[in-house]
Amino acid sequence: MSDCASCNSCGNGGCTQAPPTADFPTLKTLVVWDSDCTFCRRWMRRYYELSGDTLDWAPATTAAPHLPLLTLDELQKAVHVVQPNGQSVHGAEAMFTIMDRIGLRRWPLALYRHVPPFHWACDLFYRSVANHRGIANQLSSMLFGKVELPSTFLLTRRVFLRLMGMILLAAFISIGTQLPSLFGDQELLPAAHLVQHATDDTVHWWRMADLQLLPLNLTETRMQALVLIGALGSGMMTIGFFPIWSAIMAWLAYLIIFIFGGVSFQQPWDALLLEVGLLAVLWSPGSWRLNSLEAKRPSRLVYWLILLLLGKLIFFGSLFKLQTGDSIDSDSAALTNYLWMQPLPLCTAWYADALPAVVSKLACVLMFIIGLVAPVLLLFPRVPRAIGASLIMLLMIGILATGNYGFFNWLIIVLCLTMFDDALLLKLWPQTARGTIRVGIRPPTGPLLGWIRNCLALLVLALGIISISM
Repeated sequence: MSDCASCNSCGNGGCTQAPPTADFPTLKTLVVWDSDCTFCRRWMRRYYELSGDTLDWAPATTAAPHLPLLTLDELQKAVHVVQPNGQSVHGAEAMFTIMDRIGLRRWPLALYRHVPPFHWACDLFYRSVANHRGIANQLSSMLFGKVELPSTFLLTRRVFLRLMGMILLAAFISIGTQLPSLFGDQELLPAAHLVQHATDDTVHWWRMADLQLLPLNLTETRMQALVLIGALGSGMMTIGFFPIWSAIMAWLAYLIIFIFGGVSFQQPWDALLLEVGLLAVLWSPGSWRLNSLEAKRPSRLVYWLILLLLGKLIFFGSLFKLQTGDSIDSDSAALTNYLWMQPLPLCTAWYADALPAVVSKLACVLMFIIGLVAPVLLLFPRVPRAIGASLIMLLMIGILATGNYGFFNWLIIVLCLTMFDDALLLKLWPQTARGTIRVGIRPPTGPLLGWIRNCLALLVLALGIISISM
């Protein structure tokens, strides 16, 4: 299915009706559910929006006369998936079969059929939900909001990649203005000398491994060409042309500048830009246009890497402040010192420092609450995740209001936007335009490219875990 506009879910704020009933006899795989159950009706609508014409759907009362091997009572107790030859599965296996048939997730069905403990746990969970449908319906509303709207990330990926392109473009423009003072005749940090030192026979290769990979004579002219290449790549990212190749161009250009630029380009925000830029490469579609209907489904593994990166930055940053004693005291010295000692304070920092001490202390308390609680909310489904991301964005906006950290805070805000799925992001568009924006589920990436991308993503995950343990 290429979009969810068929049910007007984008324009009308969500579907509350059940899936349309199949015509009997049906030659497709049939999904049967209890039409008297609000919980079942909402979740079946969700999967119908993802399945398109792959499956047929029918309530138990309608399907029972056409299914002599199943009674109405059996059909109402659990979801059933009935094959055209009459064979059927029910309960947890039926739900996993639906996911497998629509190409959403294939691994749960394989685990269910081949791993007995997983099989038993899923059956127990399904029976518990089926016996308490009212409570399950309330919890699903709290966690997912409008359950009928599927959680897809096509629009989320488009917004993320375009904003990343804008940040990278701003970074390359900034670098371009600094080149004469860094690599000119009166250079402060001559990259050419660094390269010469790296290629010196007296220097062991493992001590300058990153430079040995790029034994270039980086003159000012060549650095300018590198900046232009990076700016071209980031500009193409912004407008959505050849997203994966433009992301690779921009990332490689910034990586070389990061290696040879010395301390001026090896700040924490530069490292973060490279880290997020690599995730942007892994999340980019292989189509020639970002909005193309040929663009494949965004990788869920890369999405979780983005989520873990955001959570790691915020949670461990706050935890580090607590462990180093940078906590809240009676005179709010922590916030006062921050306002005066941050790298580039704005004039608004003076006004913030003049606020009453109780306001400063409250700000510190809120900072630690957001820093320690919001990352945990990111691990939950749609509604808690959106709340956690919104709190982190408010924290970043508060920091931007009194200081200038370059693109560091903007990077975190862009990461936060990925926590909003298509259904939530569409609310930012005018209601009349939502139905014209194609979102929904797409076919997965081809096996070879998928394996390559997943292996690289797992490598990034391993490096991230190592960095946490260090």
